[in-house]
Amino acid sequence: MSERHARVVIRTLTWNIHGALWKNLRFEAERVIALIAEANADVIALQEVDSRRGEDCFSLLLQRLGKHGVNAKSIITNDGD
Repeated sequence: MSERHARVVIRTLTWNIHGALWKNLRFEAERVIALIAEANADVIALQEVDSRRGEDCFSLLLQRLGKHGVNAKSIITNDGD
């Protein structure tokens, strides 16, 4: 394939992380971060990034995984988003 017609591949990942709760119902952001990093995606779309457990999970994910992020809150409550 010539340079003029080079193929561009963009890897995407979409995942409902359910507030980073694992099967044991514990908040395990580090485990979620490791799996996302392993996917080596260019674009990541996460659902249910929950902050009601006392941690700002979105900020943690952004800090550890990428330079750019958009936080689109769908629910805002007194105990978190």
